[in-house]
Amino acid sequence: MLDDAINYPRSGTDPAKTILIGGVLLLLSVLLVPAALVTGYVVRVVRSVSAGEGEPPAFEAWGELLVEGAKGMAVVLAYVVVPTVVLGGVVAAGALLGTRIGAAVALLGVLVTLPLWLAAWYVGSAGFINFAVTGRLRAAFEFGTLRPILTSGAFATAWLLGVGVLVVGGVVAGVIGAVPIVGLLGAFVSFYATVAAAYCYARGFDDATSVGSAPEPPEVDPAV
Repeated sequence: MLDDAINYPRSGTDPAKTILIGGVLLLLSVLLVPAALVTGYVVRVVRSVSAGEGEPPAFEAWGELLVEGAKGMAVVLAYVVVPTVVLGGVVAAGALLGTRIGAAVALLGVLVTLPLWLAAWYVGSAGFINFAVTGRLRAAFEFGTLRPILTSGAFATAWLLGVGVLVVGGVVAGVIGAVPIVGLLGAFVSFYATVAAAYCYARGFDDATSVGSAPEPPEVDPAV
């Protein structure tokens, strides 16, 4: 799966154009509209992979892309709101308690919120994919549907692969970003890694769904 994920963003008829557009949008993602467009593209990547298509989608139908991206961002925000609130509360408490005690509280806050962030990332990834595949916003929070996927080894393995791709891509992008003049190229590396990670998540989700929906063998009446 990892080889397929790494090669996926550069497949298709014009991958350079797709990566160029995605990288530019990522550079501008401090603004709401470019960020929504990138998220919308990730939605389409997930949908394309789930449909068995071997090539990344093109940047087209920009209005629909923006709407899908806005919905996708809403899903992400919904999942990260709890760890964000917890971390904000801990930081505020640390600031009120003073320097030495505040530093200890801040460290404790990091130790507490890190598992929350990872859990939100893991569950939110499955919810995001379910939304992307079904096109229904509420599907991102149908935990009865998501539970067998979240407990599947297939999805967990694919999710870890995706996280690894994002981490490596982030490190490479950071190194490139520290180099004068060419630093902007880091955004294109980040976009490439994002698409590859989305491929992993979608494949893992599909594998988990296939395992979970495998038909049971027919019952055989005992011989009389």
